[in-house]
Amino acid sequence: VDTAVLLGANSSRAEHDMKSVLRLEIKIAEIMIPHENRTSEAMYNKMNISQLSAMIPQFD
Repeated sequence: VDTAVLLGANSSRAEHDMKSVLRLEIKIAEIMIPHENRTSEAMYNKMNISQLSAMIPQFD
C-alpha cells in the first residue's frame, strides 16, 4: 500500500485493492493445494548441500 501511495494511488483505494487481491490469492491457494498438503514437508523439498549437489552437479 505504501508503495502504491508513493506512486500516486489513493490510500484507501490501494488498501481496498490490496485486500481484494489477497482474498483472491488465498482462494486460489485453497483450490490448488488441499489443506492436508499445506505443510513445510509437503510443500518444500528440503535437502542438504550434498544432496543438492548430487541432484544438480552444476550447483556450486
